[in-house]
Amino acid sequence: MLDNTPDYALYTVEELEDVIANVDKARFPERYQAAQAALSEKRLLQSKQHQAVDDDKVSSSHARVKWSEQLLITRVMFISFITLLLTVIIPMFSEFMVAKSWTENTGAFFWLLSLTLITLWFLCLGMDNTLSQRVTKDWRGKLAIPGMPLVFLASCLVFVDQSVPLSLHSIISEDSVNQSMAFKKIDGKKYCRHRIEIIETREFEDTYLCLSKQELDKLPEKGYVTIVGSRSQFGLLIDRFSK
Repeated sequence: MLDNTPDYALYTVEELEDVIANVDKARFPERYQAAQAALSEKRLLQSKQHQAVDDDKVSSSHARVKWSEQLLITRVMFISFITLLLTVIIPMFSEFMVAKSWTENTGAFFWLLSLTLITLWFLCLGMDNTLSQRVTKDWRGKLAIPGMPLVFLASCLVFVDQSVPLSLHSIISEDSVNQSMAFKKIDGKKYCRHRIEIIETREFEDTYLCLSKQELDKLPEKGYVTIVGSRSQFGLLIDRFSK
């Protein structure tokens, strides 16, 4: 006898339920059992799909936690980090020679600030489960765990040695200065293709000046230029230079 049992794997859940409700179990027991088995498999597959969707929704909800719902310590850490990044950008657009009296006496301030931010970072990872899950979900996040302390160290160094003295310099009384200083040409960078280094003195740290190609071509490889700017106990802000 040929087996004429339909391929119930191709049926939908609704169609299988209809078959089970209407098939003659006494006459076609093999069809009834096959339909029952196919229905059970379909329902199990649906259950797994629904669970996967629910897991995705939970994961998505974790990824979109509102700012107001984040832990206070996490918000403090992110605000501190963003503020730090914004302040270290300022010296990039200023030609400022920091006073050596400042850099020689701010080591404790640098380490205190750096260690505070690093401690705050690891406290956030330990206390904020949502942040921890987001950080550890892929290799880039895992790399951020040891990477962020290095970013904090670099940012704090620029903040303490450049941003703070430059800010203090801008709010106190300043003396005009017209002073000859040594320089040498150096390789350019992407944001400053034509540069010279104003060499450090006994009083000030070195700095770099961005020039046009025409200005750079007029200068020898090294020599002296006259610096015009403003001076304070925190450093010297260069306005312009002349040969």
